[in-house]
Amino acid sequence: MMNAIARRNLALIGPPGSGKGTYGKLLSKALSLPLVVVSDVLRKHLPAADLSSGKLVGDDVVNAAIYAHVQTLKDGYLVDGFPRTLNQASLMENTWREEHQIHGAILLDVPDDVCRAKTLGRRVCKLCGGNYNIAAVHHGGFDMPPILPDGCDQPCDPDSDWMTRDDDVPAIVDRRLKIHHENADPILSYFESEGSLLRFVPHKGIADVDRLISAAEEWASQKHLE
Repeated sequence: MMNAIARRNLALIGPPGSGKGTYGKLLSKALSLPLVVVSDVLRKHLPAADLSSGKLVGDDVVNAAIYAHVQTLKDGYLVDGFPRTLNQASLMENTWREEHQIHGAILLDVPDDVCRAKTLGRRVCKLCGGNYNIAAVHHGGFDMPPILPDGCDQPCDPDSDWMTRDDDVPAIVDRRLKIHHENADPILSYFESEGSLLRFVPHKGIADVDRLISAAEEWASQKHLE
């Protein structure tokens, strides 16, 4: 079914709040590509690294850890979180065997105001551990309803039982977005110059995953990614 995608090495790029983590899991399953989450790989290879501090691990360290991991994968992969800098892309290009290098990148092209709203709308239920989102985005062509409980076994009160992450506050969210653009924009230019970037606008959030899968298949077929 996914002949054009099969055995491809793809990167998934998106700003914080774009739904990249959820999309990565859905795409990985639909495209039959193992999902490589950089933060998970680093925790495995670098248990002493304080990844929650927000400090970036050195590019050479990240490059070595990710390369060691992808060499164990034989039939392509979908990577979330690499390359994060232009230097990482250069290291990949110059130090990885060609068959392990990334063939193309998929960008979840979500504007900052939508990402900000969705990030600030995140909630976690302290009773069941469920993840919800109270933000409703209905502008600029986007139609993203809130993500609310559906048949939870432990009825909860959103006012008293739902919590926000300590760092989901406007100042920190804006800083995350700023850092993302500073790092990601050159990466997008890198893939675009290679003719290997798919820009996809998920107007309906994760409900658009089927449309993304179709777009990715058509794009890979047209570009003959290799």
